[in-house]
Amino acid sequence: MSLLARCQMIEQPHLLSLVSQCDLLSLHRSGLYYQPVAREDLALMSLLNKQYLNTPFYGYRKMTKFLQGQGYQVNHKRLRRLLQLMGLKAIYARPNTSQPNQAL
Repeated sequence: MSLLARCQMIEQPHLLSLVSQCDLLSLHRSGLYYQPVAREDLALMSLLNKQYLNTPFYGYRKMTKFLQGQGYQVNHKRLRRLLQLMGLKAIYARPNTSQPNQAL
């Protein structure tokens, strides 16, 4: 039986407590209260993509400040994870870019 089906079998006003019901169905109680945040992450990723197209030189710190200015409560760790997930990196001059190629 799937996890979702077992979670739906839990009844709130029941003779058995939630602890007992979870034990019988082999569920963790914390799983009953978990609400996924994927929709919010997708909305943030959409905003990050739009802003990245306008300012590709913004790193995760500037993107954090930008989204906080827009009214979103995000921290740098979350944005860094989302940017890595999307494969976006800030475009800036890397060290030793003016050195000639040694292979030539």
